[in-house]
Amino acid sequence: MLGADRATGEIKPVMEGAAVFRLMDTHGMPLGEIVETLRVERVGFDLEGFIIAARDSGNYTEYRVSMLLGQEAPEGLVHSLPFIVEKVWRR
Repeated sequence: MLGADRATGEIKPVMEGAAVFRLMDTHGMPLGEIVETLRVERVGFDLEGFIIAARDSGNYTEYRVSMLLGQEAPEGLVHSLPFIVEKVWRR
């Protein structure tokens, strides 16, 4: 999957959010390690897909997903994250 970096417009690889969720939920990999590995490799991840996968699993609440993502979010995104999760969660 490819996506454009919002800051630079550069096209870069993006890992599907459902795959990131599976690594965390099914395989027990800490989200922080996944996010750090993706940062080092310069790969983005599909936030919307992650939220949808968490919601559809039935094992996570909207609040818990906001808290999980908030721990790993860049500083500029932390305050917006609950609103993003809410918008996607309630679709």
